[in-house]
Amino acid sequence: MRTEFRLILHTLPSDKTVYRIHELYLNDNDEIVKISEPVTPQHESSEVLTHILIHMLGALTKPVVDGKLVFSNNISDSIDDAFELMKNKNV
Repeated sequence: MRTEFRLILHTLPSDKTVYRIHELYLNDNDEIVKISEPVTPQHESSEVLTHILIHMLGALTKPVVDGKLVFSNNISDSIDDAFELMKNKNV
């Protein structure tokens, strides 16, 4: 598995859009298997922080990921899915 920083386009409830940088975890087939929360760079060392920021800038050279394709904006669907899983589980 490898990681890379990518811009993700988020649509807010007000229908405004914002870009955020996330760290993506990719499998050997370059499929996204996990996405971090938006990244806030920080470190005890300014030298290491500079390295992290340079690495994050690489996100600007890659295609933008559409947040609608990777995040569910409808929480009621997620809750319904969770209830279905619980109903189908033999507890």
